[in-house]
Amino acid sequence: MSEVKATLETFKIIRDSDFAISVNSMMDKTGFDKRRVQRQAKLLTELGLVSRIGDNPVGGYVYKVTPNSGG
Repeated sequence: MSEVKATLETFKIIRDSDFAISVNSMMDKTGFDKRRVQRQAKLLTELGLVSRIGDNPVGGYVYKVTPNSGG
């Protein structure tokens, strides 16, 4: 899967979560490894589409869709 498709898939998962989602949950839903999920989440954060809102000691960083990002 290309990086663009993988990043879009990660965005959809973050967007479709109830409020926010952890890196570990994204890994479970995408099947991607931690490094790839974190790279995609970082790119989405830099684009302003998602925000990192915390750090779950068990699940890793927690992300949610940034308001007004079209999500």
